[in-house]
Amino acid sequence: MEAEPILSGVGEESFNVPGDGMAEAGERDQYQALKQAVNNARTLWKIVAEMERVSRQVLFATLPDTRRRKRLSKRVLGLI
Repeated sequence: MEAEPILSGVGEESFNVPGDGMAEAGERDQYQALKQAVNNARTLWKIVAEMERVSRQVLFATLPDTRRRKRLSKRVLGLI
């Protein structure tokens, strides 16, 4: 009489075998996609910061009566 398998209903093909081509390809693709997403996010934040800096320069240079209680630093205005 044959012994009952511990994981009944689970075939060998469902196990992740180290070095299996499909699993590695999927992980590699996921890694590349995540890496690209992180780079895109960093680029986006740099662009947004530059847009904010330019917007401040334009607003404070063109609008009348732009007095503030606390002066904006040169770094905020993008002068340094």
